[in-house]
Amino acid sequence: MELKAVCDLDGDRARRFGALYEADAVFTDYEEMLANADIDAVATLTPHERHAEQVLMAVKHGKHVLIEKPMAATLEDALKICEAAKSKGLHVFALRPTYFMPDSAGLCSWCQMGPSERCLWFAQLVPAWGLGRVSERPPTSVGFIRAAQAGCPASPV
Repeated sequence: MELKAVCDLDGDRARRFGALYEADAVFTDYEEMLANADIDAVATLTPHERHAEQVLMAVKHGKHVLIEKPMAATLEDALKICEAAKSKGLHVFALRPTYFMPDSAGLCSWCQMGPSERCLWFAQLVPAWGLGRVSERPPTSVGFIRAAQAGCPASPV
């Protein structure tokens, strides 16, 4: 796998990142990158409300897409993405945001070693969530999408 292009609205940040990871090209315009860069797939790592627009644009340009969850801010947009990708024979992968973190990579390599008779229990401590069960997380914690952003009616916690 090669990093062919980097795109960021902040040109300086895009150039620094591109230089650090030896990207062939740097862009500040997403559609220009999709139209001009020699790429097969894109990783879209943007705010949730931009996912649908950018993923649909990438699919329109014939690119496979890796995106952090959620795939889209609304179910309607997620269905549009699925339909567009299917019609073009492309893949859209929605990954959890921690996929590239070292603990996740360690878990993946452990799983690739093959079957094991040991039972695996994996927990991840996220400081913003504090300690406790999932149900005890405050609804405004970092990493939670608010109901309005998700296209859902507000509900009591």
